[in-house]
Amino acid sequence: DITDNPSLLYLLGREIVHAVRLCFGNDSRQPCLIGIPTAGTPLAQAASMVSFLEPDAHSQGQPPICFRIMREKLKGHGVHKEWVNGEPDIQKHLYCSLDNVVTDGQSKIEAAKRLIEDGYPAYEMPQIILVARDEGIVEKLKKHGFKHIVILYTLRDIINGFKRKGYWTSEMAAQALSEFND
Repeated sequence: DITDNPSLLYLLGREIVHAVRLCFGNDSRQPCLIGIPTAGTPLAQAASMVSFLEPDAHSQGQPPICFRIMREKLKGHGVHKEWVNGEPDIQKHLYCSLDNVVTDGQSKIEAAKRLIEDGYPAYEMPQIILVARDEGIVEKLKKHGFKHIVILYTLRDIINGFKRKGYWTSEMAAQALSEFND
C-alpha cells in the first residue's frame, strides 16, 4: 500500500506532476486532479503537494496543481449531493482524472458516468493511470470515448524494473512475464 510508504508516494507525486504538465503544456488555467476512489485520492493529493512545495514543479508561471475528491457513494446529506467535491469551472481549471491501476477499464467508465452527472467533461479530460495491467487497455478506453489516456507504467515495466534493481531474480521475473503470453 503506497500510503504506508510516504517516500514512494512522494516520488509517484513527482511523476504525476510531470505527466500533468505534459498534458496541459502552457495553459494558464490551474490543473485539477480528480482521484478515482479510493486509491486515486492519495495520488492526487501527493501530486498537489509536490507541485506546491517544489519550485520547478510549477515553473513558467503555472499555478500549483489542486485536487478534488470523488466519493465512493453519492453524498446523501447536506445541500450539495454530488459525487465530486466542488462545482466544475472549465474557465479556471483543467481537469484530469487519476487512478492507481487499470485492468479492464470498468472503474474509469463508472467514474466517467459520475463525472458527467456532476457536470465535468469526463471524456475530454486526460485520464492518468499509474499502472496498466493490460497493455491493450488504451485502445479499449478510447473505444468507450476517452480521448486522452496517459499510462505512467505497465505491469511489464514494473516487473522488468524489479529485475534490474535486483528485487527479483531473473527466474522470478521470467515467471511473472510468462503470464503475459497466455
